Amino acid sequence: MSNNNGPSCPTGKEITESSICQQAADGLGLDYNNVFSVQNWSHTPCGCFLWASSDGNLEKLAFNKGNTCISTSRALGMICNTEVSQIYTSADICMS
Repeated sequence: MSNNNGPSCPTGKEITESSICQQAADGLGLDYNNVFSVQNWSHTPCGCFLWASSDGNLEKLAFNKGNTCISTSRALGMICNTEVSQIYTSADICMS
C-alpha cells in the first residue's frame, strides 16, 4: 500500500487484514458505534483507521483495502500493530 501524505503506521506495523483491524479496535476498547466499513477508497488513508463525522466526533472504524492513500482531516488516527509477528496481539493508535 502506498501512502501519499496521509496518516500512516510505521513501516512494518500496518494492519493488513480487515478482521484484524476490528479485533485490534475491540482489544483497545474503542467505541466506534459498532460501525465498521471496509472499502476500496481513494480519499482516505490505507489500512485500519478511525473516521470522524463532519462534526469531528468519532463515527466509525474503517479499513481501506485500496492502494491509493491520501490525507484527510476526517481520519482521526491509524490503528497500528505493535508486534513484529503476524499474531497481532496488541495495537496502538498512531496519530501521525
